[in-house]
Amino acid sequence: MGFFHFFKKQRESLLLDITEVNQWLDKYIERQEMGTQLAIIRREIGSKATKLKLLLEALEQTTLKNPKLYPEREITVMEGNRKSYIHKIETFLKSLRFPEKYDDMKSFLEKISEDIEALAADTQKNFFILKEFMETEVSQVANKIAELDKTVAVARTKLENTALDIVKEVKQNVDDYHSMQQEIYTLRKNAQEIEDIKLRYYERRAKIEDKINNLKKGTGFADLQKLIDKKEELKEELSKSEAKIKSLFSDIGPALKKYGKAKKDALINKYIKDALKSFTEDKTLKITTSLKKVLQEIDKLELKEKKQDRIKKKLEKIEDKELKKIREKIINLNEEVEDISKRVKNHSIKLNIKEQEGWMQSTDKDIKEENDKLKEIELKLERLNPNLIKQKIKEKIKKLDESVELKK
Repeated sequence: MGFFHFFKKQRESLLLDITEVNQWLDKYIERQEMGTQLAIIRREIGSKATKLKLLLEALEQTTLKNPKLYPEREITVMEGNRKSYIHKIETFLKSLRFPEKYDDMKSFLEKISEDIEALAADTQKNFFILKEFMETEVSQVANKIAELDKTVAVARTKLENTALDIVKEVKQNVDDYHSMQQEIYTLRKNAQEIEDIKLRYYERRAKIEDKINNLKKGTGFADLQKLIDKKEELKEELSKSEAKIKSLFSDIGPALKKYGKAKKDALINKYIKDALKSFTEDKTLKITTSLKKVLQEIDKLELKEKKQDRIKKKLEKIEDKELKKIREKIINLNEEVEDISKRVKNHSIKLNIKEQEGWMQSTDKDIKEENDKLKEIELKLERLNPNLIKQKIKEKIKKLDESVELKK
């Protein structure tokens, strides 16, 4: 049997659709005579509130029997407190708006209790001041508020032993279920829209690929490729020539460092820092004169014997004409590489392909963004489980009436 079996009558088995649950709950409450009980509570609270309004009117119209016994200042203070006291209670009474849904009654009663407690604290000073002037009238008001508080407390106790909590929970679960179903529908609709957008992006991407492939099949691209190949050949040849210079100055580097430091030779020190750059900038190859001086002074540079002999042989083999020839070759190759690089960079086919590749990258970025959105939707869908809510509804309905089943 469920928790509230004492309210139940034997009924035939009933199969409910999720859309029929709220209607069934309303009828269930009626069968348990909860509607009558709630109507009684509402009537009792309403009656107390009406009487309280009448007492407030009486308090407002009350006049002092012997006003001359009180100083004018005390009467002014009293009037201010009476006005404040009545206003606070009237504000409280205006807030007594009964809920349209019976399953909101418990929370409504809880709020009344809290408001009465707050009202008592807020009007305490007013009450004690007024009590000195019109004790009967103000006490009647306070007593009626206490009666109202007691009525609310009794009503709350009565509702503790009813199925209202479960009914309210089930209705909230039903709302949550429908909200989740709507969210799932919206997410799936959004996912389909994203798939449609992705399809258009992929179609655009395919067209861009076709354009790039067609450009690469044309004669213009063949000419471009020849330029690129020629550039690579020149760069390889340039690299070999530059390597010779780097190797030469690396081999004789120890002697140059010793000499440059001792003689404070600016050109030598410049070559030590960057031999290749200095070599290409040395238009008249002044370094050859400096290298001859290094050769003449090599015995004084305090190098190890083997190293000195090796460097000396290197220096003796250096020929001005050979260095000049290598320098001219490096400069010419650099100029050719630079010229071809410009031609490649500004080639119409190159520019066209680059433009299409830019569109390709932009499209890939768009596709990624849509995939990220789709992934986020998929994660949300994984977290949504309406069947779990439905199971909760089923279990709670069973507590109310074991003969009721929820359709799958």
